[in-house]
Amino acid sequence: MPLTASYGLGRPSYALAWQSLQAVLSVGSWFILVPRFNIAGAALGLLTAQALTAPPYALFISRSLFAMDAAQYLEGIVLRPLAAGAALLLCLWPLRNLPEDWGGLLALGAAAAALYYAAGSLLLEEEERRTLKKLVEALRSRALGRAQ
Repeated sequence: MPLTASYGLGRPSYALAWQSLQAVLSVGSWFILVPRFNIAGAALGLLTAQALTAPPYALFISRSLFAMDAAQYLEGIVLRPLAAGAALLLCLWPLRNLPEDWGGLLALGAAAAALYYAAGSLLLEEEERRTLKKLVEALRSRALGRAQ
């Protein structure tokens, strides 16, 4: 989304700079992490590069598009999904070794998705809940209209 936004703002060079920095950080961290942690090191390197570059870039885009200050960005864009993710982690971490087959893994994934969206919806403001409700109703009516 931030990449598309930077193109929409007429600043594709920002997207290129962000992606280049992320690539340099990924490759640099792989030299350190992959010999020690194998494939998990590659994943950690990519995660590190995204964690270091995505928040400042998304803040920049949020300021440019929505005139959000850092506090609004932190509260509305960062902390709410983080809180929903923390609830998900606390509830599902003890169950991580439970699935023994694909059916169990899919069931746990469905439970995780439901829990994340439930926690996320509790963290929405009233206006956001109304907007989400309208969106769900519109999607439902379209789906029912096509099915008939």
